[in-house]
Amino acid sequence: INLIFFFCILNFILFLLYFISIVFITSYRSISFFITLYRFISFFITSYCSISLFITPYRSILFFITLYCSISFFITLYHFILFFITPYHFILFHI
Repeated sequence: INLIFFFCILNFILFLLYFISIVFITSYRSISFFITLYRFISFFITSYCSISLFITPYRSILFFITLYCSISFFITLYHFILFFITPYHFILFHI
C-alpha cells in the first residue's frame, strides 16, 4: 500500500516538473525531451499501479488511487500514440 502512495506522489511530482518545463523552457528540443521523459516514466508508474489494482483487494482509498492510475495510464497511452504520429502535436496542444 505504501508503495502505491509513493508512486502516485512521484507521478504527481513528475507531472509538475513536466508542466514547469512546458511553461518556462522555450526551446522545442528541451520540451520534447522532458515530455518524452515524463511519458516514459509515467507509463511505467501507471502500469505498475494498474497491475496492483488486480492484485490488491478493493479497499476504498486504494481503489480510488489505482482507479486514478488506470485512467492516467490510458491518457498517457493516448499521448504516446499522438506523440509518435505527430511529433509536434504537443506544441499545438499546449498553445
